[in-house]
Amino acid sequence: MDKMPTVIMIAAVGQAANGKKIIGDDAKLPWHLPRDLRFFRRLTLGHTVVMGRKTFESFGKRPLPKRNNIVISRNKEYVAEGCKVFHSIQDAINNVSGEERIFIIGGGEIYTQSMKFADQIILTEIIDQNKNDNLFPLFYGNVFFPEIGEDWKIVKPGKQLFLASNKFPITQKKQKVAERALYFRVVWYKRKK
Repeated sequence: MDKMPTVIMIAAVGQAANGKKIIGDDAKLPWHLPRDLRFFRRLTLGHTVVMGRKTFESFGKRPLPKRNNIVISRNKEYVAEGCKVFHSIQDAINNVSGEERIFIIGGGEIYTQSMKFADQIILTEIIDQNKNDNLFPLFYGNVFFPEIGEDWKIVKPGKQLFLASNKFPITQKKQKVAERALYFRVVWYKRKK
């Protein structure tokens, strides 16, 4: 029997007004970080990516190139061209063979369901460098990353800041009120043994 792959959840998060880690507004990202997208691509190329139906459809119903794409849908009739479709995270993981790692790429429901199977988490945190490196509290949306509990430890704390944009719009109730620099860092977590 093949060894089970390492399950890695990968996401970019900002802070919502309610303090939760926001990942989206419906099926859209509230930001555009080209450098982080290149990082995501470099990590996931040649590997299996697992996503929910809404995330897949937000990509224009096209699989991510040069990756084995798996879509999770409760709908037994759902077809995703160029992808395998499973009806649970566990089924998807159990049916991936011969791979060293698989990446869970969202959305919110899939992250929540995957938390118990994940071995690692890679979070791009969008931060405000001017406020003690807190997550940047300016995003509005309705899709959140699950809480990271005490059974996780930070193995790479993300000390290096990357400039994402010199003119990122700051919004209040979805209205632009100012612009400022936007930074991000990448934090790696591993499940405690």
